[in-house]
Amino acid sequence: MAELINNVPEMVKTDAQIKEERRQEFLDKVDFIAGYFRENPHRFATWFLNLNLKPFQEILICEMMRNNFFNYNASRSQGKTYLTAIYCVIRCILYPGTRICVASATLKQALAVLKKITEDLCIQHGYGSTLLKNEIEKIQMNGSDPSILFKNGSIIYAVAANKNARSKRANILICDEFVQMNKDIIDDVLVPFLNTPRQPGYLNKVEYADLQEDSKQFYLTSAWYKSSWGYILVKDYIGNMAKGKKYFSVSLPYQLSIKENLLKRSTVEGVMDKSDFNPVSFAMEYECIWFGTNGEEFFSFDDINKRRNLYKALPPIEEVLNNKNIEVQPPKYNEKRILSVDVALMISTKRKKNDATSLIINDCIPTNGNRYVANIVYARNIEGWTTDRVAVEIMRYYYKYKCTDIVIDTNGSGIGVFDTLIKPQVDPDTGEIYDALSCINDKDMELRCAIPEAEKVIWSIKANSKFNDIIATSLREGFKQGQINLLVSEYDCDEYLRDNIKGYKGKSELQQLEYKHQYMETTLLVNELINLQHKIEGGSVKIKERPGMRKDRYSSLAYNFWVMKQYELKLSNDYREEQDEILFRFRKPSYEQSYI
Repeated sequence: MAELINNVPEMVKTDAQIKEERRQEFLDKVDFIAGYFRENPHRFATWFLNLNLKPFQEILICEMMRNNFFNYNASRSQGKTYLTAIYCVIRCILYPGTRICVASATLKQALAVLKKITEDLCIQHGYGSTLLKNEIEKIQMNGSDPSILFKNGSIIYAVAANKNARSKRANILICDEFVQMNKDIIDDVLVPFLNTPRQPGYLNKVEYADLQEDSKQFYLTSAWYKSSWGYILVKDYIGNMAKGKKYFSVSLPYQLSIKENLLKRSTVEGVMDKSDFNPVSFAMEYECIWFGTNGEEFFSFDDINKRRNLYKALPPIEEVLNNKNIEVQPPKYNEKRILSVDVALMISTKRKKNDATSLIINDCIPTNGNRYVANIVYARNIEGWTTDRVAVEIMRYYYKYKCTDIVIDTNGSGIGVFDTLIKPQVDPDTGEIYDALSCINDKDMELRCAIPEAEKVIWSIKANSKFNDIIATSLREGFKQGQINLLVSEYDCDEYLRDNIKGYKGKSELQQLEYKHQYMETTLLVNELINLQHKIEGGSVKIKERPGMRKDRYSSLAYNFWVMKQYELKLSNDYREEQDEILFRFRKPSYEQSYI
């Protein structure tokens, strides 16, 4: 019997059974390969995408894949966008149905990740580019909803971090340069995108029904100020990482970039040798050091940063001069437009950092409380100009921007500029003749002007220790009380400029940069203010700059705010006189009253 059983031929398998076995065998291989590459994404980058990653990039890719919360603080030129693009592609291919949202302060900045995929990974890496393009179903880069759709259902899309980004869904949120983004927007608009996690097919099986994939949050940036919300996030991430949770945080300074040939040593040395070298900005952008206060700072970053709420700046002077369609509107009744100038004529060198001439324009708007609110709508620094050239530029700004006042420090180099302002000048570029101007607050300085009919608009400042104390404390209180408004950052102005400046999209990069220049200068102003130190001498506050830094922008702003306070005082006095007149206005008695 046993022999009969052993001699029975095996059952012939049907074609369907063979096909199913082969399919299962293939799926097992796919499962093995996918599982291997999910654990080793850096090898997938080499094997599939044909990329040759640096060791630190391999580590970061692995940590991005393994952790749910990821923070990367990178120095300049470290390839943060490139690394993000690689991760997005790997994740989308290895995890079908993945939805990745790349958010940044501006859509242009968020789009950089998608462009790195389409303009680099898809075309510059041989067979890796071919394999990647075969995985992509559709690329949409134009319009308000740019995205890359994969054949397996995965998608990468870019959004600007604003309220218009609502109604999106994602499993992974990547916030690029997150310190430039509004925390409330991230918390209230972007993070809720993650409410719907990825739903892979295996979750439909009974044995896996109680499982759920975790969504991920990535925050990438260069270092910023310790007083910002971003620093709190970094500290939280480090703390949770130390507890063994699925958190990862790393800061990689410029030395790594040089070692990996991503950044030239000469480039860094060139930055450090610039005449306007800012050690604090360098520490943040290149050394990944979060800058914080040490008790010597006179101005609070929080007080200043919360006042960066202005979007509308005065147009660039080049546009005012050359574009006939641009006309600067004059101030309205009781409004003032004050142009302040801190004069410095010596050009900086590698050995010595000199102050620059700082021009600031303040649109002063009166309030119902007989006060003014300062709106700093223009800022510019010029360096190494002669007395005559600076004076003509001041007159150009005064007349073209329809300013009401000029304030200038007439000590030192300023007296030469003042003596030029009190004479008629010819604009060397336009040929326009600018009328002479005279002093409004100093009789002796007024008498230096030989033209009696010259308009009295120049405030002459001759600073001393007491005056410096007054303007410093007044300016600080102005920020604390919310009496000063500054332009938003250069990261936050893009959308406004696109929507409100006619033809902005069609302008050259240089022309667009001219429009953004005031916003960039405002950032430099903020950096300068929060880096100022102070000490008390003879009962007065003395403001001093850190070694290698300047205070020209501070001085110009302080002069400007002081003049505004003088007008504010006059406004209050005029109001009191008006009230007194009403209070003591008696009716004339009637002597013709009848008693009958």
